[in-house]
Amino acid sequence: FWNAVILLNHYKVPGETHSEQVDSRRCLRHLSALLQFITTASAIIDRQKVNLREQTHSRFCSRSPCAAHCHQMLASGGAVKRDICDSAVKEAGNRLRGGRLVSFPTETVYGLGANALDPEAAERIFAAKKRPHNDPLIVHICDQKNAERLWDVSEIELKVLRKLGQVFWPGPLTIVARKSDNVPSLICAGTEFVGVRMPNHAVALNLIRESGLCGIAAPSANTFGHISPTTADHVYDDLKDEDVMILHDPSQPSTAGGPNGVGVESTVIKVAAERNGQEENGSKVYVSMLRAGGVSLEAVRSVVSDCGEWNFDVCVHGFSESTSSTETEATVAPGQLLRHYAPKQKTFVTKQRSICSSAEVDSRSTLAQTSNVAVIDFGESLHSLREVCAFYTDLSPSGDVQQAAKNIYSQLRAAEIAVGVQAIILCWPGEGCEGLRFTLRDKMYRASEGKVCNVDQKSVWV
Repeated sequence: FWNAVILLNHYKVPGETHSEQVDSRRCLRHLSALLQFITTASAIIDRQKVNLREQTHSRFCSRSPCAAHCHQMLASGGAVKRDICDSAVKEAGNRLRGGRLVSFPTETVYGLGANALDPEAAERIFAAKKRPHNDPLIVHICDQKNAERLWDVSEIELKVLRKLGQVFWPGPLTIVARKSDNVPSLICAGTEFVGVRMPNHAVALNLIRESGLCGIAAPSANTFGHISPTTADHVYDDLKDEDVMILHDPSQPSTAGGPNGVGVESTVIKVAAERNGQEENGSKVYVSMLRAGGVSLEAVRSVVSDCGEWNFDVCVHGFSESTSSTETEATVAPGQLLRHYAPKQKTFVTKQRSICSSAEVDSRSTLAQTSNVAVIDFGESLHSLREVCAFYTDLSPSGDVQQAAKNIYSQLRAAEIAVGVQAIILCWPGEGCEGLRFTLRDKMYRASEGKVCNVDQKSVWV
């Protein structure tokens, strides 16, 4: 540009008088001076921005020895992973008190936490996850007394709540009960009930204590509807553009809870001394299972059956059309939609226990070629497809449902990013409710939206 100005300053237009040439050159000199002033001012402003950023960085990092990580947070504005240490947990507590987001490991999956009693902080969770407001958040606590501050229940309900907490907390059980007035409506999806749990994970409990908050609202730390995260890398993959600090445990890279981790979300139950809007006389308390998770159906039922005045039923949405929640219906528990925990590719379950020879299949019903699918096996039922599919893994070659539940999310994510995978097939773990079999079926059912397929050496079809 400046070369062009110099050339114009020396260029003479044919027929132009001397005075006209002088006027043209004077205008160009004024223009040059103006542009020089703008350039200089811009440089001064840039230097001031750098100085301000360095001053802010210096003040911020003086409270933490991990200056490089702090600088990364300030510079990028996106997610940052921090190895778990005392200073990292302290900084995370400061962020939570300041209304910001922290992702942390639990014995189930990674959570995305914010101050449960701060509506603006909770709103950041919904925004980061792109989560609809009709899907409530679970509040994590480190002391059962804090749970009772979040509930407004009758004496008989409180008796039931205390018994369940005594047996299952800390652990992967969320208890839903009528909320107290200090719980924001946003947390509860506009309902009158709030879910609370005490995680069985040292880092999560230390973080809650360090924050000094009554509770931390924390759904799974992934984009809404996607596969739940069991590692810090999973969280970063989904939320890398969000302002979130991710606590990373380098000693446990495979699952959030390490060797003793559950690998799937908490079981959700609701406790209420009413049913269909009718108040009970206090002799009956209804305990309803709303979401399958890390505490088995059998375990909950056994505790409830020991108390004759309790009634127990299972209301897990999704196993039939009549109980599936819609995307606009407010619920008292998360994880109620038919499609949830789902990969980006089309996903199906197959109930085949073995693979027969290739069948003659109508091309109109063919979903994919076996060479383009990922097979997530259970108990080696589909082992014969190992050499012909694009990706193969077995959740538990021995058919252990606890091991399979712990692995399902990490293997779904591995299949999702495998080269050449156009569809994913999950091997159904069979019927029955022992252990976490019921939970494993629920996660597969929602990941596939209940779609069932058949598969052989060549094709996948309905």
